[in-house]
Amino acid sequence: KTIFPQWPGFVDLSTSLQRAAIVLALVVPLLWLFSYVTTRSKNGLAIEAVAQNYDQAKLVGIDINKTIARAFVIAGAAAGAAGIIYAQQYRMTNYSLGMEVGLISYAAAVIGGINRIKGTIFGGFIVGIIESLSDGLPSGLGYRWSETAIYSVFILMLVYRPQGIFGYEKENV
Repeated sequence: KTIFPQWPGFVDLSTSLQRAAIVLALVVPLLWLFSYVTTRSKNGLAIEAVAQNYDQAKLVGIDINKTIARAFVIAGAAAGAAGIIYAQQYRMTNYSLGMEVGLISYAAAVIGGINRIKGTIFGGFIVGIIESLSDGLPSGLGYRWSETAIYSVFILMLVYRPQGIFGYEKENV
């Protein structure tokens, strides 16, 4: 059963290629929108300022509580969109699905650089490639070992480059 109902005249999303194309058509604009909101808008710049230095952001007049609330709204909207897209793509959902996907998403964010939007997106691509190579290739590890491969790369990143691929080290203040 799909999340979105099938009405007459709408595209039947029965093949995985069609679902993948629709996911791509939804994800690219959403990534651009969230990237724009967090890096170019006034609210996004305020969120970045609070994330970098809480005290100095307060000194320049940024309302910390409103900024944190806006960050939670943006994160909630992104998580909601991701949940709907995931449920439609894989045609399943349950109450504990968010834990597994959340841990893999955290690994992707750390691999790419948790303090950079573009790094987090790149980390997601790396995790997707690792999972695809592990699951799909005849010489791959197989489905049961794909998460092990992802977390192995995650641990190696934590040991050798904890700020991630595109991340930057925070200055000691």
